[in-house]
Amino acid sequence: MGGMAFSYLYDRDDCQSIDCLSLFDKENHFFLENVSCRTVGNAIENNRNSFSAVQTGRKHVAFNLTPSQSIQLEDYIQAHSCGQI
Repeated sequence: MGGMAFSYLYDRDDCQSIDCLSLFDKENHFFLENVSCRTVGNAIENNRNSFSAVQTGRKHVAFNLTPSQSIQLEDYIQAHSCGQI
């Protein structure tokens, strides 16, 4: 409920500063837009294949949800997870 981590294709200019994002799950018809967030961690991952020019990063963000967004996300997690939140 408080945030998430995700991997991304690293580009020096991309994904450095994120203050808002949208969560989308096409399969379960879920879309939560304009989620305010702040970066709490960001790391460039070591490339396991030395022949690849593609680098990936891993970003950790903390959410700042509105009350409505909080309810929507909690309902989504309750409906699509196996454990308690």
